[in-house]
Amino acid sequence: MAQLTGYTAIYGGSFDPPHMGHQMACLYLLQALDADAVWLVPTGQHAFGKALIPYKHRRAMCELMAAPFGPKVLINDIEEQQGGTSYTIDTLLALRRAHPTTRFALVIGADVVQDLPRWHRAAELVQMSPLVVVGRSGVVPPATVTVGSTVVFVEPPQVDMPEISSRSLRSALGESDYTAAVGRKMPRAVADYILAHGLYQGR
Repeated sequence: MAQLTGYTAIYGGSFDPPHMGHQMACLYLLQALDADAVWLVPTGQHAFGKALIPYKHRRAMCELMAAPFGPKVLINDIEEQQGGTSYTIDTLLALRRAHPTTRFALVIGADVVQDLPRWHRAAELVQMSPLVVVGRSGVVPPATVTVGSTVVFVEPPQVDMPEISSRSLRSALGESDYTAAVGRKMPRAVADYILAHGLYQGR
C-alpha cells in the first residue's frame, strides 16, 4: 500500500524507551504516506514475555515524543485498558469496535516482518488490516511472508529509519552512560524525563 490517505496508522510497540527512530517514523507516515493520523499504542504486557518498565512511564514518554505533531499523533491506551497479554489482533478488533467508521492500517518494522507467522492469530490479522512496513537501516525485509495459507506481499519501504534500538539505549542508560544514550538518539524531552525519574539505572 503506497499511500495511507484515509487511514489512521496504528503504530504499536514497547516504546521502552521511545527514540528518534520512532519519531521519524511518525513523520514518514504523516508526510510521505499521507496518513490521516498516527495512533501510538504502547504495549500493555508483552506477548513474548519481555520485561518492561511501568506503563505510566512509557506512555508519558510517548506523549513527549508525539508533542511536536499536535493532534496528528495521539496515544491510545487500549492495551493497558484491556489488561493481560497484549495481542495485536485483540487490539485491532477492540479499536474497530470502538471506532467503526475509521479505517486502520497496521504499522510494523522491517525487522519483525519475518516474525509475523508467529503472531497470535496471524492469519486473521493479515486479512483484517493493510500492513505498512517501516524501514530500518541495515534490515531488508522479505518480499513475501507466508502466514497460514496466505502469502503476504511486502511492499519494500522507501525510507529507512536510523539504526537505533531501545535495547541499546536501555543498556547505555543502565550503565549511566547518558551521553552515549541520549546524544541525538532520542528527543530531548524524553531524555529529560528519563533523567528526572531515574529510569533504567542499574538494569
